[in-house]
Amino acid sequence: MATSSIANKMNSSLGRTIKTVAAETNHQVIIVDQKQEFLDKSLNIIQTSLKRIIKKKFEQDQQGGEKYFNDVKNRIKTTTNINDAVQSTDIVIEAIIENLETKQKLFKQIDQVAP
Repeated sequence: MATSSIANKMNSSLGRTIKTVAAETNHQVIIVDQKQEFLDKSLNIIQTSLKRIIKKKFEQDQQGGEKYFNDVKNRIKTTTNINDAVQSTDIVIEAIIENLETKQKLFKQIDQVAP
């Protein structure tokens, strides 16, 4: 079974890399965080990184680079509602703070709504 959508609950450097690569490889990505401001910051960092990649990858093809940027950007959605993200996704990637109680709470919440 091919994975078509990924919910990602992390905003570390590794998390942003995973999100970007997933979106670049034609997966729908849903980024989840507690606050919209964290999501906005993550999107800005991802877009900056993508522009650097495109500058190298599409050096001679500006239109191709713009299309690539827009295609990847359109595959990334954000939400502060983990239930909505988990219900509509094939895989969940978690990398929140290394605190057992916090992780157990998150996994319990995911288990209640995951298909």
